[in-house]
Amino acid sequence: MPLNYADISYVSMGDRGDFFDFYKKFAKFYFLARPDTTSYPTLYRILTPFMICFMCSPFISELIQMATGGSGEFSGDMLTFSVFLIHAIGTSRLLGYLWMKQDYEDIIEFIRRPSFDFNVFNYSSLSMLARNDDEQSVILRHPIDKLKDTTYKNTNDFCSKSLIFFAGYVHVNALISYTQNWFQPTYEKFNPKLNRTSIYRDYVYLLWYPFDTSVSDGYYLLGFFYQPICFCSLMCPFICIYILDTSFILYLKGQADVLAEAITYVDRNVDETVSYFQIMKLKEIRLVKCINELQAIYKCTSMVNDLSAYPMLMQVFFSSVVSCGMMYRVDTVNTPGEYFVLYSTISVCCMLIFLMCWYYQEVTLSIMDIELKVIELDWLAYTHSLRTAVLFTITRLQYPFYFMMGHWTPINIGTFIGMAKMSYSCYMLVKSTTETEI
Repeated sequence: MPLNYADISYVSMGDRGDFFDFYKKFAKFYFLARPDTTSYPTLYRILTPFMICFMCSPFISELIQMATGGSGEFSGDMLTFSVFLIHAIGTSRLLGYLWMKQDYEDIIEFIRRPSFDFNVFNYSSLSMLARNDDEQSVILRHPIDKLKDTTYKNTNDFCSKSLIFFAGYVHVNALISYTQNWFQPTYEKFNPKLNRTSIYRDYVYLLWYPFDTSVSDGYYLLGFFYQPICFCSLMCPFICIYILDTSFILYLKGQADVLAEAITYVDRNVDETVSYFQIMKLKEIRLVKCINELQAIYKCTSMVNDLSAYPMLMQVFFSSVVSCGMMYRVDTVNTPGEYFVLYSTISVCCMLIFLMCWYYQEVTLSIMDIELKVIELDWLAYTHSLRTAVLFTITRLQYPFYFMMGHWTPINIGTFIGMAKMSYSCYMLVKSTTETEI
């Protein structure tokens, strides 16, 4: 006897909140989300432009520093250039997010769409489908609903923990770097602003400052605290935006997995005592529901791809150069703190690219799995119109969606391997060139 899953009542994960709620609470600290209360909107609108300029200011200072000739020491300039590229990634993603904020909101609403449910699978016949759901008793839950809730919960947990981890790493990186820098020895050097000798201490990396930065006569402390505050205030919003992009991919993968599972139930839980016409009509309703959800997933993946294609191209290319510069800098340091900062920065840059490449590929594979589930249906026993719908669906699924980096090349694990190869090749080229000159 088929189970009547309509006799079900449960609380879905959507009723408990999702990662997007957590993200908005977290992003408020970095002016990426508007406060919910009515007390602060005016203050938010006033402070936001100043905070955005403050976050992006290191990018301008580093650009001026490199344009004016740098420090004259190649290893230090490579570090400054690497930090400049990190800030360039963060600045571009921040400004892009603010420019396309409505597109992000549209994707969030699309992923949260109430229509992504499979209530039609709860009924084993058309007569049960016509009944009022509120009159049913509480008995069971459908396996599709269980999978959906489990998938969403895992996505929520992974994205929330990743956001906390990477944002925490940004602060730990800055704390170790600047604590260690505070205890670096001072030295005397000619001060062109005062036309005499002053005492200096090097910063973690060079920035252009419009004021004297000497320890003895200038505003060294102002420059010292400016760097880590700006670094954290820029890179934490970047991490928020990055994890938000990753969450889109994970939710889409989860929806594709749920849809693949739902397709396997098109021919199951059917009341065989009713007529052939009623059975085919019920299967048609289920199949049309799955096709509509497949079209929605394709539409949402296209929206995400348009949003992240060029930022991912920039991030992959710049991250390879950053890893190259950091690896070269490692050869010249001799303290454990510097080793930790440099190696961890390389690891995090690679990890961010790896996660995106991996999950972009997983979405494509999940959509390809849907094709296999459709083929496994007992569609030869369907009516002519239903077989035609199945054949069109199979034909469409033979061309799965590929996320394109810069609308140019697919993003998959091969992209990460190519980035690693390019980074190491650049490192060996720079190292051999400098050794030859020496």
